[in-house]
Amino acid sequence: MIEEHSPSTSVTRDSASPPPTACDPALRSPAGFPHIAELEHSEKLFYPGTDTRPLFGRSAFVGLGYGKLGVPIDVAVFLLVAPIFDRMQFLVVDQFQRINRVPEQAVLSGASALSKVLRNGIKAYQLSGEVALASELMSTRSFDEILQNTKQQLLKIRSVPEGERAILATIPPGRAPDLTYTLNEIALSKFLRDQVGFSIKVGPERERLYDEVMQRMNVGLEYAYVVDALPACTSRPEPVVHYIPNNFGAYGGKRIFLQDSPADILKKLAASAPQTLAYLRQLANAASARLGLPIIAGPRFAETPGFECTRAIRDALVEAVVVPLLQEDR
Repeated sequence: MIEEHSPSTSVTRDSASPPPTACDPALRSPAGFPHIAELEHSEKLFYPGTDTRPLFGRSAFVGLGYGKLGVPIDVAVFLLVAPIFDRMQFLVVDQFQRINRVPEQAVLSGASALSKVLRNGIKAYQLSGEVALASELMSTRSFDEILQNTKQQLLKIRSVPEGERAILATIPPGRAPDLTYTLNEIALSKFLRDQVGFSIKVGPERERLYDEVMQRMNVGLEYAYVVDALPACTSRPEPVVHYIPNNFGAYGGKRIFLQDSPADILKKLAASAPQTLAYLRQLANAASARLGLPIIAGPRFAETPGFECTRAIRDALVEAVVVPLLQEDR
């Protein structure tokens, strides 16, 4: 759960975390996947170089933001890495929208829309997971106690120049040096570790800025990052935050939204770079594999894509991602 703002290539573990437990995929792969080979496409949605073996059979959480433009299709990445875990919580970070002074009606409507998409995904992809609102957790006495303790820890870390630099790096460029967001981000992560029992925090690679501070604090979590999301409609795609709809990259990219029509999705794909198409092909394949649908394969797709490839990616995204995640809206 990050503001608009990067690389770890493996699972990162705090020194206070217990060592990963051995887990036989044939016994522990969740949601009916008996063999690790069947999770191949989900594994490809982790950041390149990630060793997913320590993740099997563990519990994880991910915090997701949102905005008024709609729900980007890239949110599906977090749903589709969930089969790796034994249990995953999808945390809709409504309270962080309030910290950023988003109007209350937008906070409520956006949280409702994203929660619905996530619940649809849990059902469609048969995941072992649940959706929660950050505000519900952050209104408890236990969270308030952790928040006060975290504040004291941050003050201690800031007394060291390296710690000060690491903490200030979590503030997006151009923002006032207000650490309220960072403080609550860390405190909520500690709450989910200590009070709920989650052991792995999943997020975009850019969340590493927060995670490095948490490692200094020995929060006791491990950190796993997903593949970069790339925008459409640009020849120079830069990574964007999966769930922030107005994050386009520096070169005029556009996002594909779940609410886009199939024709609009095809137009955006046709104007996209090969890197973006390769990323969206991975996403489509993971979703298709989860639903038992054909995947996009063949040597022609390993080269610079043409219209046939673009249309195949569009069709797979619509069938395996858009329709399942908006099933109640159609």
